[in-house]
Amino acid sequence: MKRVPVRSWSGLFVLTAGLLLAGCGGTETGNPAGYPDAPYVHYASELVDSMCVKLTECFDQLSLSDCRSQVEADPALPVLFGVQSLIPLTLVDLLFEPDLLQADPGALNQCLSSIENLDCRDPGIEAVRFTNGSMENLERMIPDEGCPEVFSGTVGHLRLSGDG
Repeated sequence: MKRVPVRSWSGLFVLTAGLLLAGCGGTETGNPAGYPDAPYVHYASELVDSMCVKLTECFDQLSLSDCRSQVEADPALPVLFGVQSLIPLTLVDLLFEPDLLQADPGALNQCLSSIENLDCRDPGIEAVRFTNGSMENLERMIPDEGCPEVFSGTVGHLRLSGDG
């Protein structure tokens, strides 16, 4: 049996450790934008997923990816989940508002459960319309149970041109 030089093992260890540590702080480790305490990022994602699972269950013509892009871009939704905003925001915009937003896990669980329990014949679901490649009336499907308390805080700073 051939002996492997010790320096090869140490090089392999350094390479492996480097690859593992290179991912820390990025989105691939579950910590978007590298913010240490950003549960609202995960909450916003869970809300989008829950809404889209329900909508694709109720509307055969809707794909999950199309739904996600529509829900993420709807400026009417953050306010319904408790976000107070100085400017119009979408759920995706919440990724860029660290330290200003609080999230309530109990309210999230109640809201997700309420969305999952919606029936496809619920008036809020039936109110959702698809026109010209976009969805309308998404806000009508948001239940009152827990959803308005998912987030708290005021976000949306106005930035003057030239500000870094």
